[in-house]
Amino acid sequence: MTDDPRRKILEAVAAGRMDPGAAADALADLDAGFEPDEVAEPVPEAPARPRSTIASVKVDGNFRSIEVIGDDSVNEAVADGPHRVRWEGDVLVIDGAAVFDGDDDSDDDGDSRPDFGEWFRTTGPRRIHRARMAYVGGGDFKSRPLRVRVNPDLPLEARVEAGPLTIRRMRGPVKARVAAGPLVIEGFESPIDVRVAAGKVSARGRVDHGVSTIDCDAGKVTLHLERGSDARVNASATLG
Repeated sequence: MTDDPRRKILEAVAAGRMDPGAAADALADLDAGFEPDEVAEPVPEAPARPRSTIASVKVDGNFRSIEVIGDDSVNEAVADGPHRVRWEGDVLVIDGAAVFDGDDDSDDDGDSRPDFGEWFRTTGPRRIHRARMAYVGGGDFKSRPLRVRVNPDLPLEARVEAGPLTIRRMRGPVKARVAAGPLVIEGFESPIDVRVAAGKVSARGRVDHGVSTIDCDAGKVTLHLERGSDARVNASATLG
């Protein structure tokens, strides 16, 4: 028998492809006259799949106060308060909703429905009832607000089914949906898309490009455009 198998074993140990203990056993087998097992070639590890570059941030909340603040010191988003984080493709989702097991309602944001107000009138009461039952049973989400700091240049989408929503100092476009509760947006610098079924809307910021929409089914709307804005405002009211 040549020294070929012995040399292969020693080379495998030197290259880190074979454990020294296993090599000792293989050499002992050679000395005893057994044919050694083939030294397996290392299989290169697949490179870790890089996470997609973040495209936007989405914040969901139910039955609690939600505050989103643009913060230049944050790369993506940082949340303070009860929440869960997940990725939907390249969208970072911060879920601060009071989640109920067995909820069979769709998770649409209202855009797929013909009437956001009708969605609130039909679906909202059922969810509010569940929230009250959970609160009576010991839930504490009502007293625990969610505060999220977001890179202000990222597009933001925020949705609250019942409770106040406040958004401040965002430079990227903002999309906000509130079923029942007040909505405050301050310091915006890009187009905003706002829909509130029942509640007051207060918006203050600068906009000089794109198309912005504020839709409020039942409530008061206050809009203040700051110096440097270049926009044409069209307003209409059905009730109020």
